[in-house]
Amino acid sequence: MYSTFIGGGRSFAVNSAPAVDDSRVYVTMQENPDNDPAGHVLVFDHEGNEKWSYSFPTGYEPPNTPAVVDGTFW
Repeated sequence: MYSTFIGGGRSFAVNSAPAVDDSRVYVTMQENPDNDPAGHVLVFDHEGNEKWSYSFPTGYEPPNTPAVVDGTFW
């Protein structure tokens, strides 16, 4: 089981199952899913520390389950 706090008072909806490799957990999600959603990719190490993130333009939903192949995020 994997769990980490990502809230900070904001509303998020996880879009898919995470992708996991030897050192990272990759999650796609939407902020404010019911009102002008903004898509995000968040990447954590296995201890739950955020390593990097990317925010898509408002109104764009990230793809479903991400894939990681040889260290490349797809």
